[in-house]
Amino acid sequence: MAADSREKAVDEENSPYDASQENFISKNNVYILGPFDRSISQKVIPKLVDLIEAERHKKDPKITVYINSYGGAFPELLGVLTLLQQAKDYGIKIVTVVIGRAVSCGSILACFGDERKMYRHAMNLAHLGMQIDSVSTNEQIDRTSKKWKWHFKTILDMYHEFTGCPKKKLEALLKDDCGWLTPDECMQLGFATEII
Repeated sequence: MAADSREKAVDEENSPYDASQENFISKNNVYILGPFDRSISQKVIPKLVDLIEAERHKKDPKITVYINSYGGAFPELLGVLTLLQQAKDYGIKIVTVVIGRAVSCGSILACFGDERKMYRHAMNLAHLGMQIDSVSTNEQIDRTSKKWKWHFKTILDMYHEFTGCPKKKLEALLKDDCGWLTPDECMQLGFATEII
């Protein structure tokens, strides 16, 4: 092993912060305690497939998703939602529990549960997301605009479908990118069904 490789391995072993360990599955629980990044595709999704297969054959199947995340990449969220919808189609109850913060993708995931629980001091930040695109031609501007209009509509539709909150109320809420919601506000909007 080269000296550079040994030093890197030692640094990784001694690092007090390992983001790859934040998102994982244990027993019938899913933990999203970090960003929606590649760890979702690499660590959560493959095990979630196995978990769904195991749970679907049980008498009272249930998967609990614990959330304490600042959000992240929307495509990673879509992968998780697709599998959780499959679980629901198999009759598996999905329970989401916000234990600290549910921001952006975490907020949408929190609203997906059949039961949507929040701890008393948890917070939810529902917003339309951030867009960063580099464009240099009118055609790129038009394509990018269409893409983000679709993105915003999709998020609005998801919140409406998952919570039952009226679209007009959601549109007003989602205009504020810093609109933190308390558990009581989440209960009023249908973002939560229980405060624990």
